[in-house]
Amino acid sequence: MSNTLRFLVFAAIIALPATLQAALQWDTLSYKIKASPTDVSASAVFPFENRGDGKVVIDEIKSGCGCTTAELAKREYERGEKGEIKVTFSFGDRVGEQHKTVSVRYSEGGESTTVVLELFVDIPETVAVNPCVQYWNRSDKPDARPVVITITQGYEGKPVKAVLYTEPDHSNFTVSAIEKVSDGKYIFSITPKSTAEVLSEAGEIVIEIPGCEPKKMRFFAVVRQ
Repeated sequence: MSNTLRFLVFAAIIALPATLQAALQWDTLSYKIKASPTDVSASAVFPFENRGDGKVVIDEIKSGCGCTTAELAKREYERGEKGEIKVTFSFGDRVGEQHKTVSVRYSEGGESTTVVLELFVDIPETVAVNPCVQYWNRSDKPDARPVVITITQGYEGKPVKAVLYTEPDHSNFTVSAIEKVSDGKYIFSITPKSTAEVLSEAGEIVIEIPGCEPKKMRFFAVVRQ
């Protein structure tokens, strides 16, 4: 084999993966967002362009968890066509540094490629629930136990209710109304109807924020062995 032929073969082997990877060109694969105290979700848009030789089909979009969703207008993109994927992360009761991913698998001419979109979100702690899990042992009396809600100074959110997810007729616990103790501090209590059996139930505290969607914080009531 001549030196020229060897060079052409080597160049073709090197160029092939690069061509496949280059079918969709992304402006960025990662975003970092610092959430504000009133945010309940964060969204980022990931633009792309088909710079391959033919049509690209987006076969699958898979988020890393149920709190993260991805929106795409359509699945097929002709050569030179642009599109975007919008990724939205709903905070729930999460605080601190969060890392969410969305995997995108696409194909061109029978060849498949997967890229991972990343969303890094820093969520400030504006509401603290203590304890977020209230326990009773089976030997304990079914007494009322408090849960304290602390609101960060300057944060306009206000807890308005705490409810269990289980319907009252089927729940082993009752939850009192939320009362204000002092500026930034609130309290409610959870009372088991019985501590005879091991079980657990979940609920949420609804925080109203002027001009924004309510923030929801989870809590748990548990009777353990």
